[in-house]
Amino acid sequence: MKGIAKEYETHLLTVGKRIKGIRYSMKIFNRYLQESNLDLQILSYRDAQGFQSWLQDQNGRYLPASIQSIIGPLSSFYDYIRKKQLISVNPFHLIERIKIPFRIPGNIPDEKEMDSLLNYLSGFTRGVDLKEYKRDYKAHVLCELLYSTGIRISEAAAIRLDDIDLTAGTVLVHDSKTNSERIAFLNDYVKNILLIFVNDMREKVLWLHNGADPSLLFGCSINLKTWLNSQIGRASCRERV
Repeated sequence: MKGIAKEYETHLLTVGKRIKGIRYSMKIFNRYLQESNLDLQILSYRDAQGFQSWLQDQNGRYLPASIQSIIGPLSSFYDYIRKKQLISVNPFHLIERIKIPFRIPGNIPDEKEMDSLLNYLSGFTRGVDLKEYKRDYKAHVLCELLYSTGIRISEAAAIRLDDIDLTAGTVLVHDSKTNSERIAFLNDYVKNILLIFVNDMREKVLWLHNGADPSLLFGCSINLKTWLNSQIGRASCRERV
């Protein structure tokens, strides 16, 4: 079992893909297999469905989006071993996937206010000077990321550059409340925003000093919420003028 999982990781690296997602998913999946006395290569669709139910029964630790992000890499793994003719059917293709309810993140304004704010911040080039331009641009990138993924500001602050896979359109999110990780998916619009930010603009708009961490996407893991709230307040005031 460990051998084929390691082989799959090597395959992912060879084709330029990341392995954090499958490692995280496999760690949880192995615990389920051990508790249920199941074999990875002899897994029925009922067993796969049972794994999803098992995740739902973990005292609320895994939200629907987290469950989908755990099952996704496992389904890809089973596609791989099916192509290797180690199994005949991918059991995860047969299960009824959990639905993700739409929600507006609680740490940002309501939908109407957020639409107005995003529209305003997308015009960041209206800044009266370079400092304001940089400030509005960073707020624009951060708010679009928060709104599209539903992650918390504290989770956005903890995102490292190597947590982002712009090819796959995913971000590895670190949840400090549950000491766990999950994968968030980017829509095409936000993926393009992050592509420009990471490759062209990030070093120009971040102030990487006074204890800043250059490995973090936004350069800091503390005070980002306070900073964003102040930017939202300023943007709201300027928009009313």
